[in-house]
Amino acid sequence: MYFRTSQFPLLKHRPRTEQQRIVSEAMKRHARAVGWRFWAALPVIVALALGLAYLGARYRLPQWTTALEAVLVGLIFYGYLLWEINGPVHRAVQAYLAKK
Repeated sequence: MYFRTSQFPLLKHRPRTEQQRIVSEAMKRHARAVGWRFWAALPVIVALALGLAYLGARYRLPQWTTALEAVLVGLIFYGYLLWEINGPVHRAVQAYLAKK
């Protein structure tokens, strides 16, 4: 599992500026849907956070559940970002470098 694009084996020994250029070009050519998926996921995450906060207030849950809800929503969003990095972005970089 990769936590950032600079950890990809194909990019590991390249300068940082070249890594960024390769990832940017790979995303433009092979992973165009990543951008709209991010902007679609962001309102869903915000709606989830607001919905959980509303339910917590409506049912008068203990105050510590608010912090738990925030951590849960943050972990869901982080999981989504990891999925994007390890899935579509990684495949796009591999395809870009294979054609190069």
